[in-house]
Amino acid sequence: MFRDILENGQHIYERNVVDDDLNKKMMDLLLEMDPARDGQLFDQTLRKFSMIENEHLTEEEQFLEQIRPMMSAEALTKLYHNIVGSLAGAPTHPHPSGPSHEIGAKIMHPIVGMVDHMVDSMTGRDKENKPTGLQEEAIQNQQMAQHLRQ
Repeated sequence: MFRDILENGQHIYERNVVDDDLNKKMMDLLLEMDPARDGQLFDQTLRKFSMIENEHLTEEEQFLEQIRPMMSAEALTKLYHNIVGSLAGAPTHPHPSGPSHEIGAKIMHPIVGMVDHMVDSMTGRDKENKPTGLQEEAIQNQQMAQHLRQ
């Protein structure tokens, strides 16, 4: 979306892919680490991971604010429905090896999300009402979508 509307949209897209790839690698590393054993290194890696993810979300929100005036009411409504639809089928667990590029993500995320939702249902995790990191991000994205509708 950014690629088509903003002058530097292609670079924004590529930067987002790099951020996603970097954070997936950092998530892999964090999953391999032991906080008790790795102590300060684990803490620093977790802080860096959080910083990149928070920066990514903030930038997305800023870019959406930039393109909002350039979009028709119909396009904003379509964007809102796309975001809400994506959130409903989004994965509920981290999948660091998952694709970051648009085509791979469009294919794999709904499939992985469906499997995650089935596993959550079978294990009772869906009843715990404890949002995972991805669900918290989805909640933030949903709030962003509500903001777009205004």
